[in-house]
Amino acid sequence: MIRDKIMQLFRRKSSRTIARERLKFIIIQDRTLLSPPLLTAMKEEMLDVINRYLNINRKHIKLSVERRNKKTVLEIVIPVEGIKKKNV
Repeated sequence: MIRDKIMQLFRRKSSRTIARERLKFIIIQDRTLLSPPLLTAMKEEMLDVINRYLNINRKHIKLSVERRNKKTVLEIVIPVEGIKKKNV
């Protein structure tokens, strides 16, 4: 299972797979009434809050919205490079 996840990181996705993921993303957005601008704004706000406490790599963030068990799931993968030291 872990090996499969690691291998997924190094595999290049085909155009067909990318198109399928985009279409799935658009369909889920329609069902949840999350417009692309709203989703982008929500993502940026969450990242701003997280960035107050952690050093994050914004270039490698992955966002996905999918349906699981009749529920919409928003999943964000954020590479954390370190913890920020608080000024006390």
